[in-house]
Amino acid sequence: MNAMNLRRVLVLAAAGAMVAGLALPAAAEVTTVKGEVITIMCYEGHGKKGTGQAHRSCAVSCAKKGYPLAILAADGTYYQIEGPLTAHDNAQLQKFLASTVEMKGEVAEKDGKKTITVPALSDIVAQH
Repeated sequence: MNAMNLRRVLVLAAAGAMVAGLALPAAAEVTTVKGEVITIMCYEGHGKKGTGQAHRSCAVSCAKKGYPLAILAADGTYYQIEGPLTAHDNAQLQKFLASTVEMKGEVAEKDGKKTITVPALSDIVAQH
């Protein structure tokens, strides 16, 4: 193979690697988030009134309908909970609604929406 053809092959290979790299999503960071477990619909619809023990029965009702849950940090940022624990209309997460917990999982952000993927119940610690 002459030098010109070798150069073309290398340029094409480099370009292909760049395109492949751009197609990959950014790696999620494993971290721990502390906050209250909420129903996103309740929080977005009612603000602070959509949180806390006084709102728990509504939050549970919404969770049973499959509405997405989140952990609301002290700074007002919420992270939508994703992963296997959201199966069956959030059945494993319902007991944590309106409670303060620490969740360990992969945190990511896409289009301004933050998520936390929590793989197992053992990654959630209730705060007392």
